[in-house]
Amino acid sequence: MQFIHEIAIIFLCLTRQDWRHIKGRPWGDGSNGYWMLYVANSGKYDVRLRFHSNPSSGEALLEIGGKIFKKLFLKTQISNTK
Repeated sequence: MQFIHEIAIIFLCLTRQDWRHIKGRPWGDGSNGYWMLYVANSGKYDVRLRFHSNPSSGEALLEIGGKIFKKLFLKTQISNTK
């Protein structure tokens, strides 16, 4: 854990092994599922999605406490990691 100006900075990396698959081909195009997280403290969080391959445009959904946040992304907005 890293502290900056008395604010805890915690980096968490969820992988496909943590993914709870519900439909489609697991970990492939058209796959759908979720990661289960428990967050003990309210606050500001920075959420980033990283893709290994070259995915097409799509939509990311984040549900927190019954509230759903949607973010559309275009193929041109994606930066790949390898």
